[in-house]
Amino acid sequence: MGLIGRLRRIAESDRGKQALSAARSLAEVALDRVLDRAEGRPPPPAARPHPAPPTEQRPTGRGVDASPTQENTATGDDPTARAKDAASIDAAPTLESVSPLREPIRTRTMAQLLASQGHFDRALAIYDDLLRDHPGDGDLRQEQRELRGRAERASGVPPEDTESDGLVTLRRRERELEVRWQVTMDAIESARAELGEDGLLEMRIVDPSSSRIVEHHGGLPLEGTWKGTSDTAGPLRATIGLVGKDRTFVPVAETPPVR
Repeated sequence: MGLIGRLRRIAESDRGKQALSAARSLAEVALDRVLDRAEGRPPPPAARPHPAPPTEQRPTGRGVDASPTQENTATGDDPTARAKDAASIDAAPTLESVSPLREPIRTRTMAQLLASQGHFDRALAIYDDLLRDHPGDGDLRQEQRELRGRAERASGVPPEDTESDGLVTLRRRERELEVRWQVTMDAIESARAELGEDGLLEMRIVDPSSSRIVEHHGGLPLEGTWKGTSDTAGPLRATIGLVGKDRTFVPVAETPPVR
C-alpha cells in the first residue's frame, strides 16, 4: 500500500479524524496569531504567556549572592541615596573637631610644641593638668612659670612680682652651700589650697638631673637661712614649699640650677 493509501486509511479512522480536527484547530490558532502580529494587534488575553514562577537565586562565583538585595535596590544608581550614605559615615576626628577645652595629647613635649608655636594658653593648660597629677614636680612648676613669663612678655603685660609671694636663693662655694628664703602668708595660703591641708614649710636641695633630694629640712619659719655642705659635683637647685602628710610637695619658690 502506498503512502497516499495509508494517509487515506488513517484519515477515515476515528483516531485520524480526531488528529485532523486537532491539527486544524492548531493551524487556525497559529494563523490568527500571525494575522494579529501582521496587523499590529496585541494577542488576546487568553493567549498571553503567563510569567514564569520565581526561582531561587543560588550563590555564584565565590559564594556571593548575585541577586540584588533590598539594600542594593533601594540605593541603586540614585545619586541622592549615595550622597545620604556617604554623609552617614562618621568622618575621622581632626584637630579642628577636638574640643579646645582639653588637648588630646597632654604631655610636656606637646606643651613645649604649642608654646613654640605661640599657643601659650593651651600650653599652660597642659601644665596645669600635669601639675594636678604631679604636684610635687618642681621642674614642671619651674617650666610653667617660665612659660607664663614668656606669655606675658609676648602679650606686652609686665610680669608679676614673684618676690612678693616667695623668694629663695642658693649660693655655692666649693662644697659649702647657703640657702636663704622668704615667703609671704599669701603664698602659704595659696599652697595650702593646692595641697588640701595645712602642711609644713620645707626647704629642699635637689639634683635637677635626677630629681634626687640631696638635702631637706622641714618645719621652717617664713624667713630664714640654712648653711651646709654637699659633695655633689653637678648643678643643684634650692626649693621652698609646703609638704603634706603623704610627702606631697607644693613648691612656693625655687632657684634655677646653680653650679
